[in-house]
Amino acid sequence: MKKILLLFILALPFFVIAQNDCEIESCEKEVKNKKIWGNAKYTGCVNLFDEPHGYGTQIFKTQTSSGCWKDGKKNGNFTIILKDGFEKYCVYKNDNQEKC
Repeated sequence: MKKILLLFILALPFFVIAQNDCEIESCEKEVKNKKIWGNAKYTGCVNLFDEPHGYGTQIFKTQTSSGCWKDGKKNGNFTIILKDGFEKYCVYKNDNQEKC
């Protein structure tokens, strides 16, 4: 848990940069550590249906993904940080990975 928190703190500047590219301008509602998927938690903006919508972070045991969401799907720039500290930057469109 401490390692994940440390990774999150170290990667915070990258999350802020990715947040500027989000097409969703306002956050309808914000949640913290909400279990949206069976094996992951989410912190960030959600729509009225509690789907990720806007900037947010998805936390698994092995990786953290931060970026823009639209109606529950990855849509935009994402920073993915693996448990070992490896980082990659990907672009998603309608939950499909366009490039990394």
